[in-house]
This record gives sequence, structure tokens and C-alpha cells, in this order.
Amino acid sequence: MSNAILRHELKAKVLKTLFVFQTLVSFCFLLNGRMLGQAFYSESVSNGHVTPNPDNLLACLAFVRHDSVKKYLKLDDEQSKWVDDLLRDTGGTPGSYSVSFSSEAEIAMLDRNQVRATARNVVAAREAIALAMIDPVQRDKLRFVTLFVEVKRWGIREALLKGFVGEELGLSEGQYQLIEDKLDLLEKERQSEMISIGKKIESDIVSEISAEQQELWKKSVGNDFQFFETEQEKSMHRAFTAMGRKPVIPNPDVLRECVILLQRQDVAHELMLSNEQISSFKKASRSMADPAWVSSMLNDKQLLRVKQLAFRYEAFRVGIHKSMSEGYLGKTLGISKSQADAILKMMPEHQRLVIAAEHESIKKCLLGLSDRLDKHQKSTLAQIIQVNCEGVE
Repeated sequence: MSNAILRHELKAKVLKTLFVFQTLVSFCFLLNGRMLGQAFYSESVSNGHVTPNPDNLLACLAFVRHDSVKKYLKLDDEQSKWVDDLLRDTGGTPGSYSVSFSSEAEIAMLDRNQVRATARNVVAAREAIALAMIDPVQRDKLRFVTLFVEVKRWGIREALLKGFVGEELGLSEGQYQLIEDKLDLLEKERQSEMISIGKKIESDIVSEISAEQQELWKKSVGNDFQFFETEQEKSMHRAFTAMGRKPVIPNPDVLRECVILLQRQDVAHELMLSNEQISSFKKASRSMADPAWVSSMLNDKQLLRVKQLAFRYEAFRVGIHKSMSEGYLGKTLGISKSQADAILKMMPEHQRLVIAAEHESIKKCLLGLSDRLDKHQKSTLAQIIQVNCEGVE
């Protein structure tokens, strides 16, 4: 009798284990089916590029979420609604290999290849509809929007020498050499112009606060500093923004939170940290770092500069308008509600100023290369320059 009971209990445990295992497998397949496309899309973008391939119409339709792009493409109401529905149903990545199944049981019966095949069939159907909905002129315009975004994201140098812009122009080896010689100077001029615009905006905002607050502002942020952002950081920031996630901003008054700044190469260079210090900070955790240990690793001058850079990092990440009106910097300066409202009221005009300046600087830089291009390449370049869609990043 006891043996029968033991066998029954053992059988029950085995069945329970199998049930749990089957549930886990089904869940993994479900995730695979829903996330497979995102993995494919991410690979196509990160495989040496920062934008979708201009030839991939579906992937490029992600940019049509911006009203300025719809206006530039001259989409009618029916087209706009179709694109909006497509972006909503695909989570903003219409070119992804994603597909929904009616149940976990259905997807659990498919192997990985079947999931991929099913997803590709769905994407192929989407693509056929897209080709019917978006006319050839609009498709060409969308290509140039994508190429222009590549220049904005990657910079003119990388877009021409490594990106789709260079491929679109069909540059020869000799032209690559000629362009590379001139690019560094043009890119430095462009960056200098954008820094000047940033300083003007900063000056406009600071003029809205009292003399006492201006003095405190100078002490809080210290000397000017330009953060260098890698393409990986830019991509992550764009992804977090698209998902509605807020960037991680260290509290300047909480030293352990500032460890994320001490792990940055540009900050390490500014503070003249030793290799030993850099190595130690890179191993540290923002949430677990002991403030006393962090303090012991830096001298008084470096500690002050870290705090100043934390304020500047907030402005870099969320924008100086929000930093001054509702961020750590605003709280430190004692910004009143009326001052905050005045600062935020300036933001739309300043954003338009930046967009116009950025477009003009890119245009100027690209035109500066026209003497190295043939007639067809100049024509292609002119179409890229003509793109002017606000808010597209």
C-alpha cells in the first residue's frame, strides 16, 4: 500500500514538473514570436548603421509618426490613418518580424523556423500593402528623410564614409579620399555653430533669473563643458525616449549617484583621473557605492567639479529649460513658479532655433563638399538637404 502511495506521489510530481516545463517552453516561444522581429530590426540598424536601410520601406515608415514627415510626404487622410494604425499595431517598428498568435498552445506547436516563416509572411503582406498605399514620389521623399536622419544621428563624416548616404551617392574610392580630407574641418565648423546656439539659449534663460540666482548659477555649473555621446549611448537614449522612459539623472548632492558620471570617459578626462581611479569607478555600482569611498578617491577640486558636471549633465539629458524650471538645478537656484513658466514659455522658440540652425549647418557642410562630387551626386545631395522635418531624430 505504501509503495502504491509513493508511486502515486512520484507520478504526480513528475506530471507537475512536466506541466511547469511545458508552460515555460510555451512562454519562451511566445516571447520569441513577439520579440523576434525586434531582434531582427535591431540587428539591421546596429549592423554598422544607425538608421534603417532606405530601401526598407516598412522600417522607414517609423519616421512617419512625426506630423512634420506626414506633411513633407503630403499624405492624405486615408494614408495617415493607415500609417498610424500600422505603427500602433507594430509598436512603432513596422519593419520588424513580429507576429501575434491566438494562443500559447498554437505557438508552442511551432518550431523556431516556423515562427520566423510565419512572421516573414506577415511582413511581406504589410510590405505589399505599403507599396500600394504609399506612391513612388512619397517613397522617394521618405528615402531622403531617412538619409537626412542618418546625418543628424551619426554626423556627416560617418554618414558619408560608412553610412547609407555614402552608398546613395555612389562615392568612388578616390572621392572618399578627397572628401575625408575636407570633412574634419567642415564637421568642426558645424559643431562650433551648434555650440554657439546652445550658449545663446543658455544666456537667454539665465537672463530671466535674478542677479543673485545668476551668481549661484555660475557657481553651480562652473565652466562650460561639452559631453561626448557615443553612438551606443545615443541609440539607447532614443530607445528609452520612444518607450517613454526617463533618463537616469544623478542628484548632484548625492555623491554615490554621481558614480555614473565618473564612469564616463569625457568626465574622467575633464577631472584628469588616473587609470587606477578610472578602473575603480568603472567597477563601482551607482546604488551600492560608499560615499565616503568615492570622496576619498577625489580631491576637493574634483569633488566640486563632479557636482558641477552633474548639474550640466541634467541640462544635457533633459534640456536646460526643464533642468532650470523643474530639475535639480532649478531647485538649487530657488526658481519660482513664475520664473519656471517664463523659462518653459521660451522652449518652443528655442527648439525651432536649434532645428533651423542644425538644418542650416548640415546644409552648409554638405554644400561644402559639392566641389568633390559629380552632377548626379550633387543632385542626390540636394534632395537630402531639402528635407526639413521638425522633431525627427
